[in-house]
Amino acid sequence: MAHDDETVVQYGLRKPVMKFAMMVTIYTSIIISLMAYLSSPRWGLSIDEPPPPPDYSKDDAWAATPTSSSGADVHPAGCNDFKFVGEKRIDTFYVHPTGYFGSANNGPIDDPLTNLLAWSTLTQHASIFNGVSNIYAPRYRQCSMHIQGTEKGWNTWMIDLSEDGDIEASSKSPLMVAMEVAFSDVWRAFQYYLEHHNGGRPFIIAAHSQGTMMSKLLIRKLLMEDGGEALLKQNLVAAYIIGNSVGETELSPLKPCKWANSTGCVLSYNTLIEGGDASHWINKNPNERLICTNPLSWEYNDTTMVDDGEASGGMPVTGHLLLTSFDERLVSARCGKDGILWVSDPALVGGWGYMNDMTFKAGGELHAIEFPMFYRDIKKNVGERVAAFFETRGEEVIISGEECSCGGACVVILLVQIVVIVLITWAFSVLLVAPFALAWAGARVRNTGELPELRELLWAFSACCCFNRCCRRKGVDVDLP
Repeated sequence: MAHDDETVVQYGLRKPVMKFAMMVTIYTSIIISLMAYLSSPRWGLSIDEPPPPPDYSKDDAWAATPTSSSGADVHPAGCNDFKFVGEKRIDTFYVHPTGYFGSANNGPIDDPLTNLLAWSTLTQHASIFNGVSNIYAPRYRQCSMHIQGTEKGWNTWMIDLSEDGDIEASSKSPLMVAMEVAFSDVWRAFQYYLEHHNGGRPFIIAAHSQGTMMSKLLIRKLLMEDGGEALLKQNLVAAYIIGNSVGETELSPLKPCKWANSTGCVLSYNTLIEGGDASHWINKNPNERLICTNPLSWEYNDTTMVDDGEASGGMPVTGHLLLTSFDERLVSARCGKDGILWVSDPALVGGWGYMNDMTFKAGGELHAIEFPMFYRDIKKNVGERVAAFFETRGEEVIISGEECSCGGACVVILLVQIVVIVLITWAFSVLLVAPFALAWAGARVRNTGELPELRELLWAFSACCCFNRCCRRKGVDVDLP
């Protein structure tokens, strides 16, 4: 079949406009598909009726335990330091942030995307504590981002707990009902942990964002329980509850941690770039100043600007993936009189992986990277604080020093990550370029009267067929639409 030059191009897509259009089509399709998936109710959930409660005697109700493989086990950039020399003698109970974006008020614990996001936060948050502790992270029927957006400026200080530690009926708006569902899971998970896993060991409570809200309620209810205050006084190393508004006296008699080696206390901060809009966090707890722990000095409400030379290493929003070293000297930091942690712009040093406004668009907020941006600083402090905790008991422990290098094992992990990323990218591309590949196959039949070979069809279904010139070498012409 003959064609003139103006109506024919080879499938290699020589025309830049065509190639650009295909790239835009493919990646726009990815974004639209992802956004549609994130914003729609899934798995036949009722918006009002919560999914079944988790059974914490079963492994699938936990995102991380010491006996299961999870994101909490990773050692980013090969850094397996600041750890116990010998057996781990403490635990960390970690409550992950929001990862459910469907339309139901509470998300199920078996939602694939939710669990993928939980795995990501385990790698960026909980893994900080894996050198000194056994990590327990429950899955819970978290409040969706949708229901959280129905009431502005709310926070757990608005929630009244009854004498038995339940949320009072007077507080039960739809959001409060969803909060009660989520908190009931976290409470049951912690009780199961104490009864079946803890064995009297000291523990850290760690959390971010919604996890911090749940952890505040957890501490408040523990303080109301018989023996709860004594348990915290005796066994709480510290509560690293970050990325939400925690008032200075909100968890009294627990106090903010004053120094790097203070124990039995609470650490918290909300991070914004200097000059940003902190109203989102201040309005969530307007009755008192927020706790601000400066993670570069570990001093409470440290209003002195601490130089970026004290920032020992952060990692970008992509986490440990393809990470060979931490980014040093990312930010300088100070606590403002408003209880906000004000920092310099980390993107100026670390690039696009430290962009601001990835969540609330509040103007300079760094909510999404509040743990990983200070990863090495927190990890080092956890080791120091744990050592100080045992010292107050008259016990000596040895915490290893800095041993951070991407050696042979790290290189193997990086290669595996590259292979997985390539395979996932190829799989996405196969699905998205299928119409183009089928069009090519049809054109092959029309132009030559022959069916394509299996090998050629596989190439046509791969992304490289669209962007490279593998089809061009076959000399197959395709009519333009």
